Amino acid sequence: MVYSYPKGGYLMKGLFYCTNCETFQETKLIEKEQTFRVKGRNITLTSPVRVCCDCGEEILDTELDNETLKLFYKEYRRKENLLQPEEIRRIRNKYKLSQASFSKFLGFGEKTITRYENGALQDACHDNAIRLMDSMESFSILWKVRKDCLSAKEQQKIREIMKTYNRVKVSSEYINLCTYRSVSNNNYSTEGVFDNAG
Repeated sequence: MVYSYPKGGYLMKGLFYCTNCETFQETKLIEKEQTFRVKGRNITLTSPVRVCCDCGEEILDTELDNETLKLFYKEYRRKENLLQPEEIRRIRNKYKLSQASFSKFLGFGEKTITRYENGALQDACHDNAIRLMDSMESFSILWKVRKDCLSAKEQQKIREIMKTYNRVKVSSEYINLCTYRSVSNNNYSTEGVFDNAG
C-alpha cells in the first residue's frame, strides 16, 4: 500500500521511492556541499542529502529539503546582517505582543511577522524597522503615533512594560551619577592630599 506522507514525500513501510530504481528503497543521509542562489547571492554549505542505499541516487525528502533551505536562509541572513527568526521573536516578546499585533504596530501585513519568525526572508527595510524596536526609546517614538492600532489590553501591558523600563532607567542613572560624584570627590581629595604633601 502506497500513501502520501506529509513529512517526506511518498513512503511504503518506511521506504522512500527512488526514481532511478523505480521502486521503494532503503535510504541513508550523506553530507554534501551544495550551493543555492538566495536573492541573487550564492550560498555554499555542507548539508545532509538523502540517497538511495542501492544506487546512490538522491531521493526527494520534502521535510529534509525544507530544513536545508532554512539553513541556507540562516546563512544568507548572517552574511547580510539580517535578524534571525529567534531574534525577531525575542524583540516581539519584549512587548508581549502577538505576531499579528506586532505586524500591525509596525505597519506590515498581518501575517508578515509570522512568516519571518517561521523562516521567510525579510527585506532590509523591514529588518531595520524590527531592529529599531529592540530599543525602548525607538519603540516609544512609534508608540506615540501607532498605539491606537492595538487593543486596550495590549496598550495597558505595554504601558506597564514602559513604566518598569523607566523606573529601572532612572534608578540606573541615579546610581551612575552617585558613582561619578563619588569618584570625582575622591580624585579631588587625592589631588589635594598630594598637593599639600608636596
